[in-house]
Amino acid sequence: MNIKNSLGLRAKIALPFAISAIALIVIGLFSVLTARNLVSDTDTLSERYLPAVSEALNGDRDLYQALVAQMSFISATENNESPDQHQADFEENADQALERLEKAIERLQGTGISEKTESFRKTYDLWLETARESMRTAQSGDPTAGHRLLTEQSNPLFSELRDYYDQVGVHADEQAQIVANEASQEGAASSAFILVITASAVIAGILLFIVFLRMIIASVGVLRKQLDNIARGEGDLTQRIPVEMDDDLGKLATSFNQVLENLQAMIGSIQDLSKQLGSGASELSSAARDNSDGITRQTDAISMVATAINEMQSAIEEVAGNASRAATLPNTPRKKAATGPPSFATPPSRYSDWRRRFPRRWRLYASCHRTRRTSPRYWMLSARLQTRPIFSPSTPPSKPPGPANRDGGLRLWPMRFAPWPSAPNNPRKISRP
Repeated sequence: MNIKNSLGLRAKIALPFAISAIALIVIGLFSVLTARNLVSDTDTLSERYLPAVSEALNGDRDLYQALVAQMSFISATENNESPDQHQADFEENADQALERLEKAIERLQGTGISEKTESFRKTYDLWLETARESMRTAQSGDPTAGHRLLTEQSNPLFSELRDYYDQVGVHADEQAQIVANEASQEGAASSAFILVITASAVIAGILLFIVFLRMIIASVGVLRKQLDNIARGEGDLTQRIPVEMDDDLGKLATSFNQVLENLQAMIGSIQDLSKQLGSGASELSSAARDNSDGITRQTDAISMVATAINEMQSAIEEVAGNASRAATLPNTPRKKAATGPPSFATPPSRYSDWRRRFPRRWRLYASCHRTRRTSPRYWMLSARLQTRPIFSPSTPPSKPPGPANRDGGLRLWPMRFAPWPSAPNNPRKISRP
């Protein structure tokens, strides 16, 4: 299994430190063991070998002092002096020499000292017997014989006995040297081992730290690259970061993928809403145009009504003026009154004469003609005046007035007005549309 996928983020971070900690623990334990061995070797040197060497040397010294006391004893007998003190010194030194060598041999047990000192006690007893015999002989009155026993029998045994002391001392010194060498070698080996362990732990920690750091940086770099693509507006929201492990980085990648999914769904819903909003805006624009057209038409209609009201007011004023003038005029002959004004009987020959003779009627006609007689303004004006347009019965129009006769062929005769209920000479009734 790939170590990149098997180890999590925390393991990658903690592994170099764990290796360093393990190395420190191993180094500490090894140092403790080495120190304990060194202490043990030191204790062995200080409790066994060095005291053995010291006891062997002191025993050899005591043995020599016993020999000196023996010789002093014989010399004192030759000189007729008291030998008691020399005899006591001899006994004391001989016992101390034996006791110290036996302690040294006891300390060196297990190191092969028994084979070397196997005949020590026999030699010591024989030397002690010959030494005492020489002193008894000299004390009995024959110092010469005692001296001869010292020279011929006691001294060779003394020399043999000293060899045992020398062997014990040398053996103890050799064992101490061996132990010291072992301790030195163990210390050197421990130092080398500690150095190797330390160097290995440091190198392994550095290598693992670099490797895991690159892995972590690579995982974080993938996230950063995806975020940079989204920040620059070039990100593909359909892409997902592969989740290869269930650690902190894997959880971070999972959360980032969920964010991308939510962002993708949000942008999709925004696009759908934008399309719906565009269609709704188109419908609102169409409705606004329809409302504008309706308002325009209503405005035009209102303008027409206002114009008709103004014209009706002008017509009312004209009628009132005519009525006022008629009231002030004198009475005319019946014949003339019966025939009426000739201007209404004789149609004008030209539009210009008609416009000149009847300017207000001409404006009313032009306004009604522009609005085409189907306009409510024309019929409203006629109803308000309680009058209606009547064509002359004597000269009916050749063509009905309308928009088709705008080319100058229209022949509209002058109109005369009469009250609507009792209008004479009414050829036909014109109904409102």
